[in-house]
Amino acid sequence: MKALFFFSLALFCNILTAQIVNIPDANFENALVNENVAKLNGNALFTKLGFKLFEIPVINGTVKKDYRDYYTEKSKALVAAKCQKDIDYFNYSF
Repeated sequence: MKALFFFSLALFCNILTAQIVNIPDANFENALVNENVAKLNGNALFTKLGFKLFEIPVINGTVKKDYRDYYTEKSKALVAAKCQKDIDYFNYSF
């Protein structure tokens, strides 16, 4: 039972550390794709398999604004009071 647990844990940890590989050499990437080996980034695999991709519309978009605009004068004073040591040490301001 312990062996199964540790095997499962090792497998799970291995999955968590998977990486997306970006091949900077276009010629090498083209050779891999044309040989049907792999396409490691982008949508070429879906296109090659015949899946139709579509844009997902943004329904509830957020207008980005400066983080300071989210604070009122009262909340700025509360943050300044609670974090005074950090603000002084790192020379922060807002």
